[in-house]
Amino acid sequence: MSVLDETFAPYFDREEEVICENPSGIILPTSIYKESSAYIKCIGDQINASYEHSIYDGCAILMRRLLEVLLLSNYTKRGLISSSDNEYHTLSSIIKDIENNNPFNFSKEEIGTINHIRILGNISAHKYRNTAIKNDILKLKSEYRYIIQTLLYIYSE
Repeated sequence: MSVLDETFAPYFDREEEVICENPSGIILPTSIYKESSAYIKCIGDQINASYEHSIYDGCAILMRRLLEVLLLSNYTKRGLISSSDNEYHTLSSIIKDIENNNPFNFSKEEIGTINHIRILGNISAHKYRNTAIKNDILKLKSEYRYIIQTLLYIYSE
């Protein structure tokens, strides 16, 4: 076996499972999503692993994705949008509805954070001249955790 083969062998045999070295979570403590669906757990683990490995654009995009999934799920569960129609609602339109009707009783600051997460995720996905940095994520970390925890709690009711 060559030196290169020995060095990179662990990367070739990796499982599909996302591995995060910090079991307590970094952006999202695993305790807040461990009872969720496998899909939600996978996204939560990917958020933490991407942050831990300094993949900040990926982290921002995944944070936006989880937020959108949980908002759509809660809107569907409450009958605010039909399950067959939920894929046609954009995160922007949902945020506008939250601003106007506030079905989850978020504060103005929390609604602002939701919109900042959307914007950061969009920039990371679509603006090829910009990249997210650690501080972009850190500025939203506490509020993001609270919003995700709230949405998971509401969905489990």
